[in-house]
Amino acid sequence: MQKPDQSEEGLAFGDDIGELKRKTFRGGVAFALMQVCQILLQIASTIVLARLLTPADFGLAAMVAPLAVAVSVISDLGLGQAVLQRRDLTYAQLSNLFWVSLAYHLVLLVVFLALSPLVGLFYGRPELATVAAIYCSLFLINGLGSLHRAVQTRRLQFARLGLLRFFATLFGTCVGIFVAAKWHTFWALVAIPVAGSIAGLILAWLLSGWRPGLPDRRVDVRGMIGFGGNVASVRVMNFVSSYADSVMIGKAWGEVALGYYDRAYRLMVTPTSLITAPLASMAPTVFARLLDRRDAYRRAVLGLMRLVLLGAIPAMAFAVVMAPLLIPLVYGDAWDAVIPIFQAFGIAALVRFQMVMLEWLFVAEDRTREFRTWAVIRTILTVGSFAVGLPWGGLGVATAYAGAMLLLMLPVLVVMATRGSYIRLGDIGLTIAIFLPGTALAAGAMAAVSLATRLPEWLTLLICLGLSYGIIWGTAWLYPSGRRSFRLGLNVIRHARADGGGAA
Repeated sequence: MQKPDQSEEGLAFGDDIGELKRKTFRGGVAFALMQVCQILLQIASTIVLARLLTPADFGLAAMVAPLAVAVSVISDLGLGQAVLQRRDLTYAQLSNLFWVSLAYHLVLLVVFLALSPLVGLFYGRPELATVAAIYCSLFLINGLGSLHRAVQTRRLQFARLGLLRFFATLFGTCVGIFVAAKWHTFWALVAIPVAGSIAGLILAWLLSGWRPGLPDRRVDVRGMIGFGGNVASVRVMNFVSSYADSVMIGKAWGEVALGYYDRAYRLMVTPTSLITAPLASMAPTVFARLLDRRDAYRRAVLGLMRLVLLGAIPAMAFAVVMAPLLIPLVYGDAWDAVIPIFQAFGIAALVRFQMVMLEWLFVAEDRTREFRTWAVIRTILTVGSFAVGLPWGGLGVATAYAGAMLLLMLPVLVVMATRGSYIRLGDIGLTIAIFLPGTALAAGAMAAVSLATRLPEWLTLLICLGLSYGIIWGTAWLYPSGRRSFRLGLNVIRHARADGGGAA
């Protein structure tokens, strides 16, 4: 157990700019490599599972998947973000937060177990009640490990976090594929998050080096709980807006339609989430350390935004335009219905990258009340778009959602996030603008190549991927801010080589 008087080494925000850069670059590069491995693993598992299971299997799993996500959304009461944002933090406060979190999760476990039969009644599928009960165990698993992962993030141990996430995902994926290959049942999709969470818990305790002490009533953590409560409320609304579509389609159109919709969503959103979700824990804690250095803060925020978009936008544009060749290659010929839904989600994903990064500003700048207000607005617009598109099935929902993100949500968020921030409205406008010409040119070039050539499909895809990156990067280089982004990327590579790719 952690002694209350133990040194607070590793918790303080005492790093100078040079040390902060060194730790961030070293750990960030190693973390990014692990994320690339995780993305490749996810794509490979998707290809394998699509050939072992049916659309109905994926639809059944998607019906109850919102419960699994609900577990992760409300699993730490927002306490993990409170640990990352607070400048002065002690191990005694961490220990108190651990016991508060554990008690909270035990209550959730009991409540959700009691409610799990309602899932089977809602869909008219009794077996889903058993799945829901199994997912409830994740409350306790996540409650035991969430603060250990937050401690690693606060210490800027990004390389360890990358290893933790990758090996937990690898273990869960192997278990799921084994179940699918042996029994060909949707239970394989249930096994993946459960097995992965168990592996992640074990690794979090082993790698963090922290053990909670006994609770101490003399140590006040109410302010951190209040901060976490605001963040948790945002996560709950994120959950509602992210999974209302699955519930609505599953109820109105059945498991087969939901299976096609879910595969399109997962193929597009899972790789983007593997980039944005880890950065969502890394970036705000780095930004929070720079708030008293205005210029450094602006350079860090805008530099990271442009760097992420440089890597993501060409890949998203390629996926959208080349979907008619890409989807059969990944899922097989039986999944052609996924193509138009996937393309609609691709447009949404392009917007989603920028929106997620803007939301980091609320957390880093301790503007969680504004964050909560934005979450309410986004939830209303998102669920409203689902309702508008529902009469036209999965494609209608995806198209309406993409339109709402592009025309309504992004403009509102840009105004709210930059109001009262060191980041100005014009900064965000320029960040987005430098990618627009290249994206349009790359989309036209890829469409022309795919229609005009008679090359093998794999070679056509490879050529178009190169075109997408070459054209978008080339046009971004014409802007001064684009050139600064490339120099930032080169600096990251130099730091990684200088440090030998070591772990932070």
